[in-house]
Amino acid sequence: MPTFNPTSGLHDTPADPELAQRKALLPHLGLAEDRPVQQLDDLARRLAGATSELVGHQELGTMVNIIKDDQYFVGLYLPTATTGASHASTPPTTSLRTMPHSEGWCVHTLQRRSSLPLDNVLDMPRWSGNTAISKLRVKSYLGTPLIHRPTGISLGTVCAISTVENTWGRAGVDLIKDFGEQALDLIDIITANHQQQTQPHLPPIPVPASSSTPATRTHHTSETNRR
Repeated sequence: MPTFNPTSGLHDTPADPELAQRKALLPHLGLAEDRPVQQLDDLARRLAGATSELVGHQELGTMVNIIKDDQYFVGLYLPTATTGASHASTPPTTSLRTMPHSEGWCVHTLQRRSSLPLDNVLDMPRWSGNTAISKLRVKSYLGTPLIHRPTGISLGTVCAISTVENTWGRAGVDLIKDFGEQALDLIDIITANHQQQTQPHLPPIPVPASSSTPATRTHHTSETNRR
């Protein structure tokens, strides 16, 4: 759906029709609270290493993003080049874990339900007003959606950002999709542990009316495929 606003001359944040369903689902997964999750922090660190190796430099920040009324990075790795501070000196409660819907590219990845590789975020005029460009000095973005397997509800994204332009190519899209699957595997474990502790107090996981069977893994297309 087009998001261009002729009044502002910018693109509005895309609609999020699954927001209410997502917010109802997250308490059942143990992800309702805005708090860091160690397993997903560790995954973000591994993703930073893998993407840095792919593009040949060490300038990438990585996130596991759960999107509610705001975006919250339950998994986060930010190098010095992105934040001006070392990862070790960035506390788990840092404001860098929270981002409004109007910033970044994850809300667009979520809306399209497929991977989004942006070699240079400045190549398209639609991104010119995105404040993540100045706040985090982002030049390049690579993200994939996290689609909850049993329900088909999108939860958020896994993404990488860079302060320099990158050519992601097919290898980059395959890599981010693989880490998206790893994140979903970890979310399954987090959910199982959470439900063992809270099962007597929670009703069954809500399944959308349109979902008669568990969702299969989504096959993500990407802008790279169209090039």
